[in-house]
Amino acid sequence: KLKLTLLRNALRRSVWRLIGLILGLLYALALVAFVVAGLVALRWTSIELTADVTVLAFTALSAGWLVMSLLVFGIDETLDPSRFALLPVRAREIMPGLLVSGLVGSTGIATVLVSLGLFASWSRGVGPVLATAVAIPIGVATCFLLSRAGTAAFASALNSRRFRDSAFVGIALIGMGIGIAANLVGNLADGRLGDARAILAQAAGVAGWTPFGWVWAVPAEVARGHWLLAGVRLVLACLLVVGLWLGGGHYLDRRLTE
Repeated sequence: KLKLTLLRNALRRSVWRLIGLILGLLYALALVAFVVAGLVALRWTSIELTADVTVLAFTALSAGWLVMSLLVFGIDETLDPSRFALLPVRAREIMPGLLVSGLVGSTGIATVLVSLGLFASWSRGVGPVLATAVAIPIGVATCFLLSRAGTAAFASALNSRRFRDSAFVGIALIGMGIGIAANLVGNLADGRLGDARAILAQAAGVAGWTPFGWVWAVPAEVARGHWLLAGVRLVLACLLVVGLWLGGGHYLDRRLTE
């Protein structure tokens, strides 16, 4: 409620903010429509290809939430936890509100809509659909908790502009490295579909066993009939959510009392 109130008042004071919000929403909706169309198209491909593409894409989405939250730290300060320091509240009291407030904005809405697009990809039976229904809320919560826990853990360092500038340069270099690596992979594949498919499968296999990809690989494993692996990944994903919640609460309590 506080986030919506602050957003409404800010839009009333500035026409340019309103225009920026509308443009941001339109851009996000266009991007969501493009991604969801791709997820729908995967419905008519093989299970293996659908698994590889969805696991890689949504692993990148989860990692992107953490990286971008560190890059843009301090831009949206309407619900900066330090503003609550003078109030008699604890982290456990405001964490649910801070988590849900992440949905208020083009990024949060786009994440939810794109995640719901997984239903189109995995509408291949009762098992994959149920696995998707379980994975989506856990995956979305993981994205938001990664953002909150990351900024809370690195709040003191991120308050330094020099650190933020260095982090931006570092991540830009990493992005350039990823681009160069992708180009090299494309050259190695040399246009042969079999080689590209093998590389895609290997990359998805690695991504699915990272914390960013645990939950998104659950529907894929169920669709393949690997129920034990799906259960292991689901347990790991749930433990990650609990760990992020407790870790984020710990660092948030420190910010509220420092």
